[in-house]
Amino acid sequence: MCLPAISIDRRGFIVDVNAAADAIFDNDVKIKDKRLYVRDPKARALLKAALDEVPNPAKLKALIAQPIIVQRPDKLPVILRIWPIKVTAHLAEQDVHVLVTLNALGP
Repeated sequence: MCLPAISIDRRGFIVDVNAAADAIFDNDVKIKDKRLYVRDPKARALLKAALDEVPNPAKLKALIAQPIIVQRPDKLPVILRIWPIKVTAHLAEQDVHVLVTLNALGP
């Protein structure tokens, strides 16, 4: 994938990060203890709430529709979009349940 992206399992742990996403990380958006961490408290609460909804199939469209904007004090914001990966009953134990794309605004 060319977009900066992070794959996350059903428990909220990072499974994989591509190089494009790694280039965006700083003190405001990073991986901490195998989880995606954002310093902005409002964005952090939204991210946690969204990841908590991943197992609920009724909430899938809402997750896709609502990007999370991470404000950074010294830079332009980063926009996170959560893309749930549809899980069938026989694949419920698959590693990746969510793909999170990152879009760092700026020049």
